[in-house]
Amino acid sequence: MSHFDPKTAFSLSGQSAVVTGGGRGIVRGVALGLARAGATLHIFDRDQSAADETVSLLKSEGHQAQAYRVDVSDEVEIEAAMKAVASHGAIDLLINNVVVAQGEVVLVNERYGIRLTRVVSAAQRIKNL
Repeated sequence: MSHFDPKTAFSLSGQSAVVTGGGRGIVRGVALGLARAGATLHIFDRDQSAADETVSLLKSEGHQAQAYRVDVSDEVEIEAAMKAVASHGAIDLLINNVVVAQGEVVLVNERYGIRLTRVVSAAQRIKNL
């Protein structure tokens, strides 16, 4: 029986990942896992110090990472940040932890208090680069 080695089974070596909301919590752990698998990380967070803290942690382990102060509810900020990331090469992965609902309401269910709107995210910006 062969030994399962997650470092070789899940290699992201040479790939670039954008992680929104990566400044803290579970998503910081996701970023750490991606970096440990070999990805270069681009951490987006509206709190610059939280993004910087995640990047510092990643770099302390020898990983490549960059912090970006981005409010994902602002399409101009998303566009600028995605262009900055793309200037370093291809974007291979997007972990879009932050979702901002805006735009026209497409479904309302008053009984259950559900209100769905069109969602704008960083993912929509990638296709335009």
